[in-house]
Amino acid sequence: VDYSEFIEGAAELGVYIIVPLTAASGGGVLDRTLPAPKCYKKSLFNYGANALTQYLKHPNVLVSSPSAESLFPLHQKMM
Repeated sequence: VDYSEFIEGAAELGVYIIVPLTAASGGGVLDRTLPAPKCYKKSLFNYGANALTQYLKHPNVLVSSPSAESLFPLHQKMM
């Protein structure tokens, strides 16, 4: 999916973007049923690399993240 129109519209408003490097389906899914580092499949890396190539051409993309839920175990709540 190309989000260029949205990102460019946000830039016109002076809004900066943080983009995820995971997806809800397909190759960009982080498999939470597996422990690290097994949850990081090659397809997830490829998805993230392609997303970076697409998003970082925009000056208002500050950072990208593999997903906050990947930083915390399932039993731990984020504060």
